[in-house]
Amino acid sequence: MKFDVITSNIAHTIRDRRKHAGRQQVSFPVTFTHNKKEATGCLIFVVEKDGQYQAKKFSERYMNIDDPAVHVYHGAYYECDDDLDRRDELIDVIAGKL
Repeated sequence: MKFDVITSNIAHTIRDRRKHAGRQQVSFPVTFTHNKKEATGCLIFVVEKDGQYQAKKFSERYMNIDDPAVHVYHGAYYECDDDLDRRDELIDVIAGKL
């Protein structure tokens, strides 16, 4: 999925939660590619009911993560077409859209 689509979708959800509280936490895992395969490293946005959020970076593939964030309901699972080196930029772009 394209970088811009991912940042727009996640930022929209966070803004919406800030206006209208949700019923539960929601997460948005984002995986990246490297040489057309899943990169070793990912990102999970955990959005609280009130729109507060946390971006959690991992140095493992998503399927290998042992963290409570993995068990939070997934609003969507994103496979970013870009390389892992854009992970920090993705976090910054979303913050800028809020």
